[in-house]
Amino acid sequence: MPAAYALSRLSLRGAGTIDALLTLPLVLPASTIGLALLIAFQYEPVLQLQEKLGFRLAYSQPGIVVAQLVLALTLGIKAWKAAFDSISVRYEHVARSLGSSAAHAFRKVTLPLARPGLVAGAVLAWTRAMAEFGAVLIFCSAMRGKTDILPVAMFLDVNAGYNERAIATGLMLALLALAPVYALGKLGLRRAS
Repeated sequence: MPAAYALSRLSLRGAGTIDALLTLPLVLPASTIGLALLIAFQYEPVLQLQEKLGFRLAYSQPGIVVAQLVLALTLGIKAWKAAFDSISVRYEHVARSLGSSAAHAFRKVTLPLARPGLVAGAVLAWTRAMAEFGAVLIFCSAMRGKTDILPVAMFLDVNAGYNERAIATGLMLALLALAPVYALGKLGLRRAS
């Protein structure tokens, strides 16, 4: 969220380039992001650093989180930036003119006004991360019992001919995605009343 706020409020040099880079993971196939992560984390200096720190991200469970974060945070940052963009900077200026510090104006004025958009961005990011398949498959592979998050487990079940189990997993994914989206819709309707 700090990045989204900075992109919304600060005149940053290269803001167009930053915005394009943040949009890129949304329009590229997720498998391309997985390949980019695989190449980046297998690059010799990065690989040596990982080994010094005692872990390796490619083909690991922590790597799943990295792949999910790259795609989910991109969506979250775009939504959070839109939420901050929708709030006039004038409100912050008025709060500052009345004696508030920048941090206090942010906490008491901007954040409450942006809250619905911030929550929506968080839900979108979470559901996107939960549904990630392509980047995880390329970056972490599909290993039963190690990297088989729900979308990968469904893929493995289909390939093994366990269609009933794959259907059950798909339904579980649909319900897990529907619940927060439905709750968000209810929250939005309640606020509008």
